Amino acid sequence: MGEGDFYSAFELIKNLNDRAVPVLPGDGQKHIMYSHVDDVVDGFAKALTSRGALNTTIILSPNEPIKYKDLIVFIADCLGVKPPTRYIPTSLAKLGIGLLSPIKNRHGTTFLWHRQTIQSMVEDRWYTNEKAKRLLGWSPRYTMVDCIKKTIDWYFANGHLEKKA
Repeated sequence: MGEGDFYSAFELIKNLNDRAVPVLPGDGQKHIMYSHVDDVVDGFAKALTSRGALNTTIILSPNEPIKYKDLIVFIADCLGVKPPTRYIPTSLAKLGIGLLSPIKNRHGTTFLWHRQTIQSMVEDRWYTNEKAKRLLGWSPRYTMVDCIKKTIDWYFANGHLEKKA
């Protein structure tokens, strides 16, 4: 995530800004982690020059995850919109997505409108960066909150999002 990122986080942010997310799947208690692109670049650079990083998988993530519910509320607050407050069972969300996706996908809104996206929102996506800290001497500069705020500010400043009344 970061300035110039137009993938999953942007789709979520844009859809929240457009008030196109009326409900959320599950209970919002699962965790997610977004890394800022600057942290990832820094980690890659350190991995390229570290003998300890050879032939091993290293996760570059923030120190702490955030619950989906808290993520949605924080994004909505940054956008100045009300967050969705209703949660529905995952099976119902997948059924709804199955019915809506042909319509949404035809209009170019693709990422959020898939069953797999719903599934990822009801699974914990919580990782540890301890190996990166130990082997690379790497540590993230951005918390998830900082990362999200900086990215949203960039979207507004560069005309990719409009403030809603």
